[in-house]
Order: sequence, then C-alpha cells, then structure tokens
Amino acid sequence: MKTIITALVLALIASPAFAAKRSSYKEPRGKMSASHAYIGISGGKNTIATDSTSTTTWAPSTTVGLFAGYSFNDYVGVEAAYTSLGTADTDPVSIVQVKGSLASLSAIGYLPLGKVFSLFARAGYGQTKHELIATVGTVTVTTSETYSGAVYGAGAQFNIGQSAGIRLAYDKFKLGGTTTTDSSMVSVGALFKF
Repeated sequence: MKTIITALVLALIASPAFAAKRSSYKEPRGKMSASHAYIGISGGKNTIATDSTSTTTWAPSTTVGLFAGYSFNDYVGVEAAYTSLGTADTDPVSIVQVKGSLASLSAIGYLPLGKVFSLFARAGYGQTKHELIATVGTVTVTTSETYSGAVYGAGAQFNIGQSAGIRLAYDKFKLGGTTTTDSSMVSVGALFKF
C-alpha cells in the first residue's frame, strides 16, 4: 500500500517536471508530440460480487478517486491511482457494511479512433484494504483485511482540445482475499494534461 501511494505521490510531483521539459523542447515544424503527463479525478459505483454459495447481496457503493499518469505516445502509458470505494451495505437489511480503498499502478494501452476519441485497456497491480463492520443489536465487530493482486479494465476517452479529457472506465479487482469479494467498478473521470 505504501509503495503504491508513494508512486502516486511521485507521479503527481513529477507532472510539472514533465511539463517543463516538454515545453522547453521544440518539436520540428508541423509535428506535435503525443507524450504528456496528466492528473485527474473520477467518481462512480463499485459492485461486490458473491459466489453461488453465498446468500449475501451488496448494494453498490459510491467511489471517488484520484489518478496521475504519463503517456509516452499515442499508444502506451502508465498510471497510478487511489480510489476510496465508499461503504457498501448488505441489501436489503443493513446489518453488515464494508468500507474499502484501492491503490493501483497500471500500464495502459490506447487505440486512437480519430483525433478526439480513443479506447484504452489497463493491466497492473493493486492493493485493496477493507473493513467489515457487523452490527448485531448493540454489539459492533470490525475486522480488516488487505489484499494484493491484479487490476485490469478498459474504457473510452474523449479529448477536449490538447489539455483536457473525459473518460469512462470499467475496472475489475478483488476487495480482500476471499472468493466472494470480486469487485467491478464503473467510473467517469476528468483529466488535465500537461
């Protein structure tokens, strides 16, 4: 967790340096560099899936995330992100709650479809942390768990000029190490390029 958060902080710190280096470099006339650093914010819904042996269903939780990355060209980039997964309640009776977060570092591949629209796919490493809060009567029991594993997803990005963009993303990961905690997250984000 500390390693991924450190990577995110370094990416945010490095963004101005990348921007300064890029602005000082003069591209040949008629050619524009596709490389750029960016930062962004996202929000969406996370859904916890259960296996066929479980009778528990979870209401989707609201997510809020920050991300930062660097695109080396029109096709390849890297991205670090931290997302608060909010609180999911058992549905329909809220006896148990799950609070979670996800920190990740991913490689991203882009497929440009014209000047302003592109598809992308990601694959990387993430660490989730969650607290399971069970309340029975006046007694509340809290347990926590951390899990490290694969994060992968896909999405689409619409570029607004050369300095901003809007993206829609779908990501998959585990929230903890049990077989009943596969998570899928749908989010909408805004990013700002440097």
